Amino acid sequence: MKEKYFGFLYHYYRAEVYRETNWRGRLDVTTNWAIVTTAGILSLVFSTENISHIMIIVNYVLVIFLLFIEARRFRYYSLLKKRTRLIEEHIFAPMFSGDVSSGQSDEQWMKTLSEYLIKPIIPISRWESIAWRLRRNYMFILPFLFCAWIVKLSMHSVNETSIVNVIQQGYIWHIPGEIVGAFFFVSILVFLGIAIYIPEHSSSDDLP
Repeated sequence: MKEKYFGFLYHYYRAEVYRETNWRGRLDVTTNWAIVTTAGILSLVFSTENISHIMIIVNYVLVIFLLFIEARRFRYYSLLKKRTRLIEEHIFAPMFSGDVSSGQSDEQWMKTLSEYLIKPIIPISRWESIAWRLRRNYMFILPFLFCAWIVKLSMHSVNETSIVNVIQQGYIWHIPGEIVGAFFFVSILVFLGIAIYIPEHSSSDDLP
């Protein structure tokens, strides 16, 4: 590669790493929000009998909302990670190994990078990013909320002879507890299926 591009690429690489670090921090922020709000609402719900189990349902919906926000942020982070990895692989790796002839030629990888800049192509789909964040964080939170909901109902259930009798206490206004519990449980199974059956993209091997 021509030497006149070196200084420009170094400054560009620093800028990309800075943006990548910022977006990586945003992922941690949404995860922290999900954990903190869950801990806070559950502490409130179990602190007194007067707090309804509906608060746990609201918490569950909020966590799902944060999951979709984090998945969207993760997609853009993966694009920035892809661009920085392209520079690291074709500039810094040959520089440190001393093998400047390894990898693609300057024209090939620089053309690929220019295409990413002109028309950014996010390397993973929306469902892949959702599955990725589920596997990393949210599949631990969602079933925990369901278990907390069952415990809350059992603490105030008149008849605890079976799980069905406990779930019947989970009604919301005119919606029977069986329907609320079924939607709660089935939604977790759907998210579990997404996490299991949507494979990890090969371009995301170095993502967190």
